[in-house]
Amino acid sequence: MFTIFSEPSAAYTVIGGDTLLKDKQSRPGLTLVILNRGGRPLRADYFTELNRMDIAEIISVESAQPSYDLEDLSSRFPQMRFLIFREEVTVGEMVNTAVREASTEYVFILWNDIHLMPTVISGRVFSLIAERGDLCVVPSLQNSRGENEPVCIIPVSDKKGELRTLPIEEDRTRVPSLYPYDFMGIYDRERFLNIEGYDTGIRNPYWQKMDFGFRCFMKGERIVINPSLKMTHQSDILAEEDVTADSDYSLFLLKNCLLKIRQDKAFLPGINFLSFWKLSGLPWKTARILFRRVDRWIALNSRSYAADALTVIDTWEIKE
Repeated sequence: MFTIFSEPSAAYTVIGGDTLLKDKQSRPGLTLVILNRGGRPLRADYFTELNRMDIAEIISVESAQPSYDLEDLSSRFPQMRFLIFREEVTVGEMVNTAVREASTEYVFILWNDIHLMPTVISGRVFSLIAERGDLCVVPSLQNSRGENEPVCIIPVSDKKGELRTLPIEEDRTRVPSLYPYDFMGIYDRERFLNIEGYDTGIRNPYWQKMDFGFRCFMKGERIVINPSLKMTHQSDILAEEDVTADSDYSLFLLKNCLLKIRQDKAFLPGINFLSFWKLSGLPWKTARILFRRVDRWIALNSRSYAADALTVIDTWEIKE
């Protein structure tokens, strides 16, 4: 089902911290959001280290089955907030919800198996990020052996016109990346809210990131790499992307690749319905309802698009 950012679909609870902060306008500073996966022992030591850094607030996003140590941690770190979902949700929805809950202008999304050096959050680096006005700044990533990981994502259209992505290593500042690697990065909260965040109706993480990334660049925003934000992954095994052309791919295609721009307005050509229906594998009626709903959504946002997907790919700064 196609959803938009203003339609949160999962219930959650927040414990700890200042519950009044989320109702006020964004204040200066940085919120660090920790997404939790796997079993990380010694979380108390990890949170102690994070709380020593110059960070305005820290939010830990817990799964539908909270960790056994949650009660103890919330008592030991009353200044932190723990966001607990009541059901399993996509990573994109975790990010959306955490950004909504954050009280600062910038939100740094990280996983709990990423080691963050205190020197990374320096005033100089942060001021440069703020003045350049990018929607998201993606950190560089090394494995436990100190080897750089390819976290810069570039879009590629092959000779058959099929879209794919190519991860590359990049050591230059502000080189564009199609989407934040593994959802991680420093997000400009206001810009993120303005483009409606990740589509929670897309369950596949790859297509969810693809949809977010294309929408950013099609609306004139930028996602960039900053090598000075150096992180270390505690594991040498990185998750592989599931690039299956499933129903989520069909929705990504409909919202992004089939969108056209004419006279500075975006629209969804009706002639594209048949090709969408065949690719989607959906029943005719279901596909028609979805097509019309996306068509109405694009029409409502028609003036916010600066380019279509093909233009984004053709004008990408780095080629394969």
